[in-house]
Amino acid sequence: MIYKFKNNDTHHDMVETIHSVFTDKIKIFADSEFLRDNAPIFVANHQVLIESLIFHVIFKNKIWGKLCILAKSGHPLDKFVAILDEINPGLRTTPKMFCIKREDPLSVVREIHDHLDIIKDSSLLVHVAGTRSFVSDDPVTAMSYLFIELAISLDKPIVPVYFSGGLPVVNETKGRFDLPYQCTKQDVTIGNPILPNDFLSLSHSERKKLVLDSLNNLAPNDPSPNQPNPELVCAIQSIKSEFKVDELKAVLIYSILNAKDPHEDTLLLCEMLKNPDCFDRQTYGDFFKMVDYLRRSAE
Repeated sequence: MIYKFKNNDTHHDMVETIHSVFTDKIKIFADSEFLRDNAPIFVANHQVLIESLIFHVIFKNKIWGKLCILAKSGHPLDKFVAILDEINPGLRTTPKMFCIKREDPLSVVREIHDHLDIIKDSSLLVHVAGTRSFVSDDPVTAMSYLFIELAISLDKPIVPVYFSGGLPVVNETKGRFDLPYQCTKQDVTIGNPILPNDFLSLSHSERKKLVLDSLNNLAPNDPSPNQPNPELVCAIQSIKSEFKVDELKAVLIYSILNAKDPHEDTLLLCEMLKNPDCFDRQTYGDFFKMVDYLRRSAE
């Protein structure tokens, strides 16, 4: 007998666990039905790497519809999404990720052109600054005009999304964060839409200013990070040491081992992560695709 994933329950268990431990307050000023019906371009700031997963769960639970995410080439979550699609063909609940090369400015144009039919009928999340911030009090000051042109040409609203509470005010490490600072929870604010007609009487620079102001005005008055979670810090560090993996994979493993009310496939995957040698590779081939990815120290 060959065991396969029955459905997307394991993916659901994982992202819901990640969402529950890393997300605090969610504010949505826009009407959810309007967002669902108009498939907007969400323009966001960027604090930590896992925001794509966090936003995906918020989108799935609060808005619904199809979601695409624009990310840089080599984004660690791209491989994770690809494996989920491979073991559950035709049952997509993961967002479609379009990966661009930061060193090639035209790659974003090619990606959008090549996938325009998908983008027309989907919402799109873009971290418009292009990279993660080092500190919390870091307004977005630049964005590609391409996304405004895209919104106008496809008659899509632009909706600002602001992630906050996940970075320190002073970054002593001088590095970017994959996870929220000290495993705190982030707040997520989804603002009011900017309609295509709102741009028509404005110059290019005024259009950019309108979008950036709408985004930065969602920032909280207090830039301090939210309450740290030392227990989660220790749990993630323990998994990193036990499985000899990086921080992001440790979080994915954590989400399997600590899923609330886990489904049958998740329970099996949990046992395989702990004791892979006890399972036959041919019988549990699809499960081993996930196990091998998660236990591999480097991609």
